[in-house]
Amino acid sequence: MGDILPKEGDKIRLIFRNFPLPMHPWARAAAEAAACARMQDDRYFWQLHDYIFTHQRDLSAANMSSKLSEQAAGLEGFDVAQFQACIDNKETTAKVDRDVEFGKQLKVEATPTLFINGQRVSGYRAEEIRTLVREHLASDGATAK
Repeated sequence: MGDILPKEGDKIRLIFRNFPLPMHPWARAAAEAAACARMQDDRYFWQLHDYIFTHQRDLSAANMSSKLSEQAAGLEGFDVAQFQACIDNKETTAKVDRDVEFGKQLKVEATPTLFINGQRVSGYRAEEIRTLVREHLASDGATAK
């Protein structure tokens, strides 16, 4: 989404929902940890999100917590102790559960799955999404959700 938001960010509202797929053994832990980061600030969420996706081949169920804590320690102003307590106390488990249930209601089966004004978007190349956003903006005359 970074390819879209800088150009269209003032005209759209992005809602991110977690949908960890069960076939990925550490996806649930990653989603809950990223949600813990979001509790401190959205920018921390996106920084950990990007780290997770960039380094997914290096991550495992066994090293997830230590790798994310190590990465989080390098984030300016980030409270690592609060982050670790959130993970240990499973403070975001219910939030991720709600996101997964919402995705199931929408018949989401894969990630990423995008919706623009309620319309499922297949494919996720930045220019395709940008075009769809602009089409919706033109037809709505205001904002896209």
